[in-house]
Amino acid sequence: MMCAAVLNLSPQAFAAAFPFHMVLDDELRVLQTGAVLSGLCPKLTEGAALGDHFVIQRPVMPRVDFDALAKHHDSLFVLHHRDGPLRLRGEIVAQGRHLFFLGSPWVTGMTDLQQIGLSLNDFAVHDPAVDMLFLLQTKNKALADAQELSRRLREQKDNLKIAMLATEVAEQANRTKSEFLAVMSHEIRTPLNGVLGMLDYLLADELSAKQRHCAATAAKSGKTLLGIIDDILDFSKVEAGKLELETIDFSLRRTVGDVIELLEFQAREKGLDIELEIAAETPEDLKGDPARIRQVLVNYLGNAIKFSHSGRVSVRSSVLDETDTHATIRLEVQDTGIGIAATAQRTLFEPFTQADASTTRRYKGTGLGLAICKKLASLMGGEVGVRSEVGQGSTFWFSVRLQKGAATEPAPAGSANARETFSGHLLICEDDPVNQLVAKLHLNALGLSVDIVDNGAAAVAAAARKHYDLAMLDMRLPDMDGLDACRAIRVQQREGGHLPIVIWTASMLGVDYGRAAEVGADAVLGKPFELDALKQLLSRFLIAHDVHPDHSTAPQDS
Repeated sequence: MMCAAVLNLSPQAFAAAFPFHMVLDDELRVLQTGAVLSGLCPKLTEGAALGDHFVIQRPVMPRVDFDALAKHHDSLFVLHHRDGPLRLRGEIVAQGRHLFFLGSPWVTGMTDLQQIGLSLNDFAVHDPAVDMLFLLQTKNKALADAQELSRRLREQKDNLKIAMLATEVAEQANRTKSEFLAVMSHEIRTPLNGVLGMLDYLLADELSAKQRHCAATAAKSGKTLLGIIDDILDFSKVEAGKLELETIDFSLRRTVGDVIELLEFQAREKGLDIELEIAAETPEDLKGDPARIRQVLVNYLGNAIKFSHSGRVSVRSSVLDETDTHATIRLEVQDTGIGIAATAQRTLFEPFTQADASTTRRYKGTGLGLAICKKLASLMGGEVGVRSEVGQGSTFWFSVRLQKGAATEPAPAGSANARETFSGHLLICEDDPVNQLVAKLHLNALGLSVDIVDNGAAAVAAAARKHYDLAMLDMRLPDMDGLDACRAIRVQQREGGHLPIVIWTASMLGVDYGRAAEVGADAVLGKPFELDALKQLLSRFLIAHDVHPDHSTAPQDS
């Protein structure tokens, strides 16, 4: 074609270079259109008048004819199609009596292209609109990504607020639960201390066989109830994250031996033998929490005796792993009892679970013991497990990771049955009349004289006006509690001697120990207390005498 020849391009090259071009004659009629433009405007055929199809929006012209258009060869032309959204932008080049419109669609984004019905492939490769659209597409994608990221961040922020609120609610619920448990522990254990304390004192006296049997049965039932309460409190403490482990030097062999000695009588009553096998490579001196190891072993061994009716129970230890500083110990208890079905073994260490309902009816129990064992073993860096077959007995095991410790002094022979007395004058602050009497009877029987007050303010006043060798202050009192009384005594004794102070409490949550230490207390004694535990505590602060006390001594007046 002439236009292509004038521009020195073949028709194919010209069409590829300008897919949206138009060639007009001197009457502004169409001679030729680009292939893509022809597809967009099928009525824009050869001979069609430009003004019938397009309006010239730019530049503004008073008249539209060949000469007027030719004079604006340096202007940007914008043509708007009369029948749709298509707008073309470009320039007009005059060649003789022909005008060449060289341009492309005026678009601002990919949505404009979609509206017109085009794609980037419809543009010439040299067309700057392609680069612009690509940049716009990239920018729009980046903007969309940023908006999506902003949306997700807002969502995460909202979720974080919800999580923080839920955490706050959970923490408040946890605090409320802990406070409730502390109060309930105190309210339950306080009267139980009176029951068990009086029974222990009664059993230490001379009784007929029938009287002793009745008192021993009552004491055994009371201690069973105390064990259930302790299980519930231990489980609650672990769940609330308030159970803290000790790290002290101890002998594993001695700890295991203490457990066997404790339960040996129960085994003998059922005709069971207890065998102990400590692996030779087991380190003698370790560092950890022997009380918690003992607690797990007591549970395992107590269950083994409970569920076995003949044969023997074996307690074994082995070393799973050892380094220069640590040792992982496995302890297991094997019995010849009723065994456990495979289906029941999977949930055996879950809370409130027993093998089946008949087991609960026949053997009693809360179903919390093994769950507590699992949590204690986990806290000590170990695991728990069981192997069992119905009718063939069971083997319960747990592992603990312990530090290697320093050599421990052997326990004094016969300490469990020691019946020593003490010298000293004690101040007792207790508001419950029954527990006042329990404390007085036991302390008098141990050779001690006591003064009793029933509130914290009276205890502070008594410590100020009189010398005492030891003060025992109840944790919960109606006005000034034992902690406040301890703090006040410490303040008034800043320049004097140090009065040993024991906080005794029926609330055995771990928080009490920390609070007691903060106010300057020297020790904590739980209620109900075992006589051996009381004597062990007194021996830390008072002079002991290795004599047999006269339990028939009447209570002293104070």
